Amino acid sequence: MRNIFKTLLPLLFPGAIMACSVAGAGGANEALMSSVQATTGTGTVTFTFQVTNTTTEPIELEFADGQSFEFLVMRDGSEVWRWSDGQAFTQAERVMVLPAGETVRYQAVWNAPTAASGEYVVIAALTSRDGGVRQGATFRLP
Repeated sequence: MRNIFKTLLPLLFPGAIMACSVAGAGGANEALMSSVQATTGTGTVTFTFQVTNTTTEPIELEFADGQSFEFLVMRDGSEVWRWSDGQAFTQAERVMVLPAGETVRYQAVWNAPTAASGEYVVIAALTSRDGGVRQGATFRLP
């Protein structure tokens, strides 16, 4: 099934790479499904990270500050871009309630450096205290 998805993906979403899985172990995270998509444009890559509550009950996610998500771009095992670099976040603890069956979506745009062709990995993560909601995908810049 996964090979069929990889074959059909470029036809359904040209320029997009997606990955999907059930989030990590423990607590509420077993009830969350995540996906990340990287859509390449001219000199940019748009990342979309979705987290879905797959249960019939609301899930409370606790955050230590105002940051809800992170995108990290890696190449050959080295970090080349982090969405939160240069960002400022409130320093107040907070709780976000994700209702049953609902999806939260986060997006960020990376202005890829000139002559940055090649294969990259994006890692998207929910920055909640319980962690474990993380998803990665590979993408290629022309």
